[in-house]
Parts: sequence; structure tokens; C-alpha cells
Amino acid sequence: MSDPSVLPSDAALKIRAIQSLLAEKGFLSQEVTDTIVDYFETKVGPRNGAQVVARAWRDPAFKARLLENGREAVNELGFSGFEAATLHVLENTDSVHNVVVCTLALCYRGRCWALPPIWFKSTIPIVHVW
Repeated sequence: MSDPSVLPSDAALKIRAIQSLLAEKGFLSQEVTDTIVDYFETKVGPRNGAQVVARAWRDPAFKARLLENGREAVNELGFSGFEAATLHVLENTDSVHNVVVCTLALCYRGRCWALPPIWFKSTIPIVHVW
């Protein structure tokens, strides 16, 4: 239970105000908002990519299919659609270590891999050092 003496953040207040206005104007009900939030909290993001990797670790036949045709293999797990239209799966070896460099507009779009980082939609420049 939250402490009633602690005020919500400015962002939380803005979100509540926008939700209330959208509901009041009949554009977006709380039920629809909850469905959208649930989708992004539980059905999209890196946990899905982790599920693919974990399956490949446990199931050598799946791993072989994944390396042969990534799109078809992830379809077996229910990950289909635009984000899997072109999917190249690479395996690191002792002699080859793959580095994937992508444009955020493409690689963060799919429900299988990741959500866009907050700085991608922000005007504040942020530098990540890996």
C-alpha cells in the first residue's frame, strides 16, 4: 500500500490527467488504457527475446531451427508479425563474436526484443558506453 503522505511524481500526475481527459472525452476508456499498459508490460520487450534464447539453450533441435530460419523458429513461440519479418540469428563461437549494430527505429520496434529506451524519445542527449 502506498504512503498517502507521498505525492505522485509530476509524470504520474500528467499521465493521470491525460487518462482522465481521454476517458472524459470518450476517446479512450480506462479498460482500453489498462489493456494497452498490460500489453507493453507483459507481452512486449526483452523477456520475449530471453524466452527465445532460453528455449535454444534447452532444446538443441529448436536452436538448429533458429539458426536455420529465425523467423519460422520464433513463430513456433507465438512471436510473429512485422518484427519477425526479417530475422537473422547468429551464434557466437570461440573464433567469431558477433556484434549487432542497429537503428533504433527498427530493432526496438518488435514485441520480441525490446522497448525503445526513454532517451530515444527524448530531446535530452544521452551517451551510452558499452
